[in-house]
Amino acid sequence: MEFLKNQETAEKIEKFTSKKLGSLKINKILADYYRTKEFKPRKADNILNCSSYLLFRNYLDSNRTRKLVAANFCKHPLCLMCAWRLHLKRVFELQQGIELLKQQEPDMKFYFLNLTVKNWSTIDKAKLRDLQAKAVKFIRKSLGVKDYYCSLEITISKANGELPYHPHIHSILGTTEALGTTLQDINKLRQIWRKVYGETEHDFLEMTLYPIRENSINEVTKYILKPEQKISEKEVIDIAIAITGLKKTFSAGKLRRGIQDASEGIKTQNGLFLTKIELYGFFDEFYRWVDNKYLIKTLDE
Repeated sequence: MEFLKNQETAEKIEKFTSKKLGSLKINKILADYYRTKEFKPRKADNILNCSSYLLFRNYLDSNRTRKLVAANFCKHPLCLMCAWRLHLKRVFELQQGIELLKQQEPDMKFYFLNLTVKNWSTIDKAKLRDLQAKAVKFIRKSLGVKDYYCSLEITISKANGELPYHPHIHSILGTTEALGTTLQDINKLRQIWRKVYGETEHDFLEMTLYPIRENSINEVTKYILKPEQKISEKEVIDIAIAITGLKKTFSAGKLRRGIQDASEGIKTQNGLFLTKIELYGFFDEFYRWVDNKYLIKTLDE
């Protein structure tokens, strides 16, 4: 085993190192909780040791293609490493799904929608499900949109006097009918969202709606928790409990089918690509997480 010396190789796993370091605090909190409170030592170990090894395959084709072919990911939704990996997958699938729909239905227009609520003092599964259900009601009934992709995000407020939990729903909407996005239109829709959610006009509920922009897909596929957030042990556990068994993303109509078609197409392309690329041969690189860094070693060490 030796420290990474090749700069190009080091740069290829720089993001993995960053996400691994960012995951350490939250994953330790989660592991301690599952071990001591839930009595799930195997789950605790999986979270604590998430991505402690990475196996990259380097194909000897003209592009020197490099793929991650094995790793011990824990797949917990609050693990920043796993959330980042899932985010990349969802971005690609949603981009491809939208492109397919644009080809199939040139008249379809796409919008970004953000629905927020007043901060909560506590968070639980029932309240999150209610928020999701009311978001769907607003999209389907108030906006008249049947094709959508939605995701849940929870931010933590650290401002003095504010309640800590701020959940909101990000959405991509697809429709052949133009949606009103003027200031007057938005003000009317905000009033409707307040009524759908069941709050008074004096309570703060925000709503934004505009045609999708360059960063819209990134917004709607973000992590449940922002990686840069400062979050307490209690807040990590409260959110982990609240989202257990909860759908973090949900979709309907042509957008759902477009994403599914895109996902199947990606799998087929990858299969054909890897079958072809095997003709060129390959070599593997194996990394272990040691002393807060990834070290490279040969498989026979």
